[in-house]
Amino acid sequence: MAYHNDAAQLLKSTKSWANKLLIVRLVKFVLGTITLIVFVAGITASVGEIAANPGEIRKTFSLFFGATTFAIVMFVFWALLSLAYWILLIISPFKLHDLPRRMNLKNVHFVSKFQGIFVLSIVAIFLIWIDLIYLIMLRSFISKSEKELIEDSLD
Repeated sequence: MAYHNDAAQLLKSTKSWANKLLIVRLVKFVLGTITLIVFVAGITASVGEIAANPGEIRKTFSLFFGATTFAIVMFVFWALLSLAYWILLIISPFKLHDLPRRMNLKNVHFVSKFQGIFVLSIVAIFLIWIDLIYLIMLRSFISKSEKELIEDSLD
């Protein structure tokens, strides 16, 4: 029964890891989108102010620099979040590398699936959008095959 608990715990922690990475990716996307919208809105408002009142340069600059300052601060947070996400992506292959061995999997199909996801986790570090595919594949594979993986680790 100890193997059952170990395998279940490993699957649960791996799935939790994928969920956390997906949440960080979603927050990063939302933050980047808000930053872009605020920056474009600031430029549009300042251009509109110039067209409406060409003499009020001070108001135009305050509109532009207010939005730009906010966008720069948001961009700094986005960049720090991106760095943290990238570091977590680099850690991912190390977590997945020997997972089939630690779970004591004997089914070749499951081991090859984990090896494919492991290779995809390495590629995800360097290519944009592959990280989403990798995380969704890992999460769905664990969700669909959790019972079978635990049963295979008991044999």
